[in-house]
Amino acid sequence: MSNHLADWVVSLILCHERPRHRVRQIEKFVDIAQKLRLMNNYSALRAFVAGINNATDDPTMEEFKARSPDQAKNLRSWDVLLQQIRSHRAYRLALRNSKGACIPALEVHMSDLIRAHEGNGDSNDAYPSKIHWAKFNMMGRFIASTLQCQAQCRNSNDYDFPNREAIAELFIKIPVMSTEMQKSRLMSEDFDFDDVHPSVPPPSRPKDIAGLRKPFFW
Repeated sequence: MSNHLADWVVSLILCHERPRHRVRQIEKFVDIAQKLRLMNNYSALRAFVAGINNATDDPTMEEFKARSPDQAKNLRSWDVLLQQIRSHRAYRLALRNSKGACIPALEVHMSDLIRAHEGNGDSNDAYPSKIHWAKFNMMGRFIASTLQCQAQCRNSNDYDFPNREAIAELFIKIPVMSTEMQKSRLMSEDFDFDDVHPSVPPPSRPKDIAGLRKPFFW
């Protein structure tokens, strides 16, 4: 779901030709990310930050910083929070100090489990008949920390939202912009139709882009 969410964010930004429209979309996504941070939803926050970073080039980001310096500062702080520096130390510290309902960035914890499993043998090399208990103890601690977050969600009303399956379907059943089209959009020059002479028709939009913008335009 986190990957679907990140792709959805990228598509909704790049479906706009004009830089200022992309900036408006980014501003709305940063507003959502702020609410996700307050809810300690690190999984969705990570998806939004990754999506915004993957969909912005330097000119778009510079315009965003000029228009919304406070939002740009928040985005930069979340980027630092979720960086891999020192084994995600900033994120782990924030997670440890999070109270109430909390949704962890499971990609980080899955990576911990994979590295613990692949980097350690199941038995002691010196005593093949002996189980390498330190490995399984370490994996148990990783799993326990995730289960603790699950228990915090179950014991809180912070995530008692109405069940709206149609929203979840937006991220899965409705196709998002393909990776190839995303890259071409990001590398191509941005059109600003305000500068085009009235007698010159604007460039035609791909059908899938027009269809994408229609249900999601804010």
